[in-house]
Amino acid sequence: MTIPNWITFSRLLGIPFLLYGLYNPTPQAQWICLAIFLIAALTDWLDGYLARKLNQISELGKFLDPLVDKLLVLAPLLVFIELGKVPAWGVFLILARELAIAGWRVNQTTITGANIWGKLKTVSQIVAIALLIAPLGEVWQTPSLLAFWISVALTLISGGIYLLPQKASTNETTIQYSIVIQWSNQDKKYIVSLPEFGPYAHTHGNTYTDALNNAEEVLELLIEDYQAQGKALPEPLTANVSFQFVQSSP
Repeated sequence: MTIPNWITFSRLLGIPFLLYGLYNPTPQAQWICLAIFLIAALTDWLDGYLARKLNQISELGKFLDPLVDKLLVLAPLLVFIELGKVPAWGVFLILARELAIAGWRVNQTTITGANIWGKLKTVSQIVAIALLIAPLGEVWQTPSLLAFWISVALTLISGGIYLLPQKASTNETTIQYSIVIQWSNQDKKYIVSLPEFGPYAHTHGNTYTDALNNAEEVLELLIEDYQAQGKALPEPLTANVSFQFVQSSP
């Protein structure tokens, strides 16, 4: 198992300790839970960064990472329902959105970079859960609940924007990014390159399908990285990305 996958798996192992601590009413236990949650949230960025830098994107990682992300958010929220901190129907709205997006993405071939609403959704969920975990006293109950409802609203808004058909405006242009897949007799693998993103944007796969899936994952993560760092994307990219596939005969 790769280093990024170990980091993702460690985040999964932290969830039972988080849940156990949430049932302990002592301030010390709650601060420990807050630390566990924030460290786990940080590793969500770290495992993706290492997977790209070390060229270790794998099928296991692509399955585990979004699964653990959802468990990390939903697990404490379900405990908060039992403890009476948040209403069940608010958590249901978040769960319904996540399931709808997960189901919708299964059959999608178009990759879109993370938009501002998706980033706001993630940040708002982390802030809301952190406030609900922290033993800050009764004065913080209303701000914590307000943060929760803001996260619910942003979750629904980002989901709606994600599901809406993308309409290009008159000043937008769609570009075809090239995913070049070639067979390597030396490595006995399909070697993939993404020319528009430079010589180091590459991955590989044991089969053509694996190589294609890895390439799409790398491209999505590259777009997210560019946007997160405020870097200009290769022109003239918009939110709509299509692909041109080139295969060499083995």
